[in-house]
Amino acid sequence: MINIIKAVNYQIKRDITTYIAIGGGLLIALLPILEYGVDGLKELNGGMYAMSYLSVMMFIPYVMSCLIGACIIGKDMGDKTINYEILAGHSRMDAFLARVILAFVWDIGLCILVSALPIGVVTLVNGWGNNVAFADMAARYIVNITSAFRINAFVILITMIVRHPAAGGFISYGVLNASMLPLLVLSETMDIKLYHSVAMADILYMSFISNMRQIVENGEKITVYDMAISNSFLIGAIIVPIVVSVVYVVLACMIFKKRDLK
Repeated sequence: MINIIKAVNYQIKRDITTYIAIGGGLLIALLPILEYGVDGLKELNGGMYAMSYLSVMMFIPYVMSCLIGACIIGKDMGDKTINYEILAGHSRMDAFLARVILAFVWDIGLCILVSALPIGVVTLVNGWGNNVAFADMAARYIVNITSAFRINAFVILITMIVRHPAAGGFISYGVLNASMLPLLVLSETMDIKLYHSVAMADILYMSFISNMRQIVENGEKITVYDMAISNSFLIGAIIVPIVVSVVYVVLACMIFKKRDLK
């Protein structure tokens, strides 16, 4: 399986889709900076950047999973690559797990990189500030990353069903987008939040900002945000995506093992 991982990883590093995904993720990461403008960058601390970033953070797993994840899983389905791997002595499980492992490593790794790098740079330059507690924001970003696991596993399953990278990415993107509509309607009209219900639920709710107040610090008014989440919610937001991800991957494995390879 190690040899398959090396071979597929080599393909990923040479694939234009990978760089499109990275470029798209970085573009999303720069949106809060564009919102503040050049003149406002001196006042943009790490905490405020992280706050602004929450509203666009949910789109990064889209970019990574629907592009890179779908490509890793589905690209070799239409040719004889996997057949040659099996003829070379590898099992179907080796061929499947190698691609699943790489999909998670690339997708989650780039999600973390694209999330942490811009915030880290802004914090190093202008400090974190006192607008929001670092621990509160760190907890919300943990929820975003665990949600990314679930999104990636869902893309793996859909791509394995359709056996085509572009179709898998587009269908996954459509379903994930559609799943947010009822969540938003219930939240806005009835104040009902279906935590952990679908892949996009927690990552969507983490972008909501509430409980803010103004205080005077060093003679200036600043807005302070209370972004704390309960321990029970955090535990659920970690455990549920992991369990659901395992189910998705097992289903994808069953489909892969039962289908004839072309």
